[in-house]
Amino acid sequence: MTYDYLVIGAGLSGLTASAILAKHGCRVALVEKAGKTAPLVRGFSRKGVFFDTGFHYTGGLDEHEILDTFFKYLGIASSLEKEPFDEEGFDIFRCSKSGFVFPFPYGADRIRRSFERHFPEEAEAVGGYMRAVSRTYDALPYANLDAPLTDQALGDPSRGESLQSRLDSLTDKSLLKCILSMHCLLHGVSPQDVSFGAHARVVASYYNSVHRIKGGGKSLADALDDRCRAWGVDVFTGRAVKEVAFSSAGDLAGARLEDGEEIPAACCISTVHPQYLLSMVPDRFFRPIYRKRLAAFEETSSAYLLFGTTDVVMEDLMGRNQFIFAGEAFPGLDASVPFAERPLYLAAAGEGDQRGRAFMALCPASFSEVAHWSSSTTGHRGPAYVAHKQEIAESLLGRIETFYPGFSGHVVFAESATPLTLRDFGNNPLGSLYGVKHRIDQYDLMPVTRVRKLLLAGQALTAPGVLGTMISAFLACGAILGHEHLREELRKCV
Repeated sequence: MTYDYLVIGAGLSGLTASAILAKHGCRVALVEKAGKTAPLVRGFSRKGVFFDTGFHYTGGLDEHEILDTFFKYLGIASSLEKEPFDEEGFDIFRCSKSGFVFPFPYGADRIRRSFERHFPEEAEAVGGYMRAVSRTYDALPYANLDAPLTDQALGDPSRGESLQSRLDSLTDKSLLKCILSMHCLLHGVSPQDVSFGAHARVVASYYNSVHRIKGGGKSLADALDDRCRAWGVDVFTGRAVKEVAFSSAGDLAGARLEDGEEIPAACCISTVHPQYLLSMVPDRFFRPIYRKRLAAFEETSSAYLLFGTTDVVMEDLMGRNQFIFAGEAFPGLDASVPFAERPLYLAAAGEGDQRGRAFMALCPASFSEVAHWSSSTTGHRGPAYVAHKQEIAESLLGRIETFYPGFSGHVVFAESATPLTLRDFGNNPLGSLYGVKHRIDQYDLMPVTRVRKLLLAGQALTAPGVLGTMISAFLACGAILGHEHLREELRKCV
């Protein structure tokens, strides 16, 4: 059978694109290298405790907001249970040096009041920042379904001034700029490197509402699996695409898998990392300048991760996350920053009665810090690597205990992960958290390529996170089905 569409990569963007197309009666094949769909967001279990790895919380999920609308359109809203975060402080900023604590709320009025209490002289600066974020987000056709459908709105967010430049124009207060930049941890690009527009695409929805889903990313992946199955998508897991196939006339013909099987298809949507796409498409189909551009994309930061359990409930992590900074200026997200001065993100893990007795911590890192072991394989990296992981785990535990003395002596178990872990399980070349870096000085990818009937989706196009990856799928499918047609269908679900 020849499929109408072949989707490469069954992450959230691939699952979403497959479901949208199948809902419209298209015959769709979805191919995933890993043994399960959405491997990055399914999480894992240790000692009977579930740890979410890719969907800790999200914006845009309140009633009638855009992610809620997406879920309704895809027929999965009723199977997902939403849990709101603390509206008075869903993320807590903490400064080690001064002891300053700032609860970041959601909702425009609460945000305004919180900043007025802590920075009364900076009301104009905060107001200017919030208005600019809102304007940027509201101009996105798949974030605001009433936004004008223009080429500029559908295009590249990485042009224009940097986040750092915008903040510098508003205030000279380092602490305030650090707080307004702290959510750079959600997209892995420092304020001086990310455009204000790309940053706004990520953070704006969090300023409106913040929720998690009971069961985390696994629940979302399972729900999308069910819809794809119900709409007739053929899913091939544990099967890697070796190359995109073309006919002798140069027309896209499907894909050839690593095991030799060929899947015929008239069109293809690739959601994999752009550098992997380079190896799949013969040289003659991409212009040299385009191949050079894909090869030159930088990666977002990687991370050291710590997962563990305690024998006490950590109340400070219930409905909120902790962002711990060493000083009052944003320090950067790479190996040039000493480990002890890098920001630390701390969140609750577990489900049900275990919620709050389990935790995960994240500290930015660079692949260069573990490059010595890059040729090794999981479980066979040697004692020096094991010692490195143990040192990192002990350092992270020590930093957490500095802020939460009651944490000391209550850790039941803790297990760390490194950029190598993220490389091997996340299928990103350098173990980056969010794939391609959305830098201010590069042109980002667009859904439609110069190769006829080859489209792109995934977090490299729009933004990382659940919302960003799903928007990329709607952009790709809108290019196929018609953007106004697709947006009109979405409007009926609001």
